[in-house]
Amino acid sequence: MPVTIKVQKSLYPLEVIYGASYQFIDRCYVRLEQEGSGGILIHLKPKPERSEDAETLSGEFMNELLNQAFRRKVSTRTGRVREMVVQRALYSAAPDPAPADDLGGEDLDFLDDPLGIAVPWEEKYEGSKGDGGRGTEGA
Repeated sequence: MPVTIKVQKSLYPLEVIYGASYQFIDRCYVRLEQEGSGGILIHLKPKPERSEDAETLSGEFMNELLNQAFRRKVSTRTGRVREMVVQRALYSAAPDPAPADDLGGEDLDFLDDPLGIAVPWEEKYEGSKGDGGRGTEGA
């Protein structure tokens, strides 16, 4: 059984009506209609697979309108704080750019290997005999 709800746009902005309507699209078919006196007619028709009482559906929709209106008001009030928190989080997560002077300047030589890390294994342990047969000799 369809139900029609009339709300004033001055009390519930269109954004709030859309939000409440969206919450009900899984339960019923929702149709919005502009009324000449600054109101919106909301037609709710329960889906065939659901047996919803019209009075219950209407009451829950009105509660959802109030919920959406309150969420919008809180969002408007706390919007600036939310933006500042996100900016701070993004700023603190950004890496610090290293100035070119911190790289050591002109005297860097990437071929220097004081620890011998870049020396191949065969060259480093060529002369050792106690390698337990793991060497390249005799292979």
